[in-house]
Amino acid sequence: MNNGPFGLPPKVFSFGVLIVWLMVIPALSMVLTRNKRRRMRTAGAARLRAQQLPGAQPFSDLVGLWHFKSAGRWPGVICGVVLGFGVISVPLSKFMLPPAVYASADKKELLLTALISGAIGIPLIAYSLWRPTRAVQHCSLDPNCFLTFGRHGLGYPLDLRHYRYARTHISRGRYGSAWPSMLVLDRDSPPGIGTLLSSMLFPRVDERRIVLFHNRWWTDAGALIGPNELDDFFIYTCMRAGYPPRFRQRWFSSGRPAWDARAQ
Repeated sequence: MNNGPFGLPPKVFSFGVLIVWLMVIPALSMVLTRNKRRRMRTAGAARLRAQQLPGAQPFSDLVGLWHFKSAGRWPGVICGVVLGFGVISVPLSKFMLPPAVYASADKKELLLTALISGAIGIPLIAYSLWRPTRAVQHCSLDPNCFLTFGRHGLGYPLDLRHYRYARTHISRGRYGSAWPSMLVLDRDSPPGIGTLLSSMLFPRVDERRIVLFHNRWWTDAGALIGPNELDDFFIYTCMRAGYPPRFRQRWFSSGRPAWDARAQ
């Protein structure tokens, strides 16, 4: 190949891509996130001041609208892209390999590899993008600490007389630390492995079950709501309704324990 894209010599184009990847993109990302980080710090400080005011109600700093911005979809998308890269391996091979090598390659084997990779990668990408959208997308908390779950324009009040079974599941890190990762409110089914798997793989928000992921919640002002703070709020709500949570035993881990509550 004598010339690269745009008529540039191959070495010039390669060094240009390297400079853009190592310098321009990080600088642009830093500029774009600078204002967002400043807004998050300002909103977080305002929440802390509101919580420390005399006569402040519990969780008064969370009154308003919450937004869910999932980050858990991207590992699946990245894995799907890597697995699905075989879909374009045949045309890439045609342009990147020397003509003599490509002519001697087994084109049927390349095509079969591309089809298998696409059959695995494309559904994985679609599922990773679809799954978080099926859980709670926003919440509204009024000054009396009554919460309403929302998804796609529909609202479902947090009524423990209707959703009789509540359970918080935890995730464990590499060194044994645990943190709350998912809340399941169910009308009919007591907490169990079946409820856990169906809620984790196929979350939903309807009259029978509500699934809420704890990670990546933000206030309307742009302040982050941590998983432990969300867990504290739901524990407080269950205790205020007269259904004290039952904490389960932790084995070989530190941090938050899982818990469940049942309406009598």
